[in-house]
Amino acid sequence: QMNRIVALKTLRPAWGGRADLVEALRAGYSETLAFQHETIARGYDVGSDPEQAPFFVVEEFTRGIDLRERIRRGAPFQLNAAVEIAIAVGEALEYAHERGVPHGDLIPAHILVGPEGQVKVGGFGVAAAQRRVG
Repeated sequence: QMNRIVALKTLRPAWGGRADLVEALRAGYSETLAFQHETIARGYDVGSDPEQAPFFVVEEFTRGIDLRERIRRGAPFQLNAAVEIAIAVGEALEYAHERGVPHGDLIPAHILVGPEGQVKVGGFGVAAAQRRVG
């Protein structure tokens, strides 16, 4: 609909029957749809398709690999590369925290590194869901 390449994230089928979890994820990710920051993977939509996926998130597609894979392929990093990644992640967290949204699940798989070194943090919304579901 938006004529963009996007990343589509879905909930594993085993979790789809948990209406409380689905609603908590929907609410948590909805809090982040207005985020507009160069180091945050932009969320475009959250929704569900009863026949295909009980919950999905549509996010900006970031070309590259996650930090977990980047570490596996190229560790140890040059100091300047490590510092640039840390600064970008810090900026993303600061932006979200200023808006009252903690990340809560910051792991290397949620940090994407592009071919030119651009960094995007994804996975915002999980902490809000964890708070709601307990």
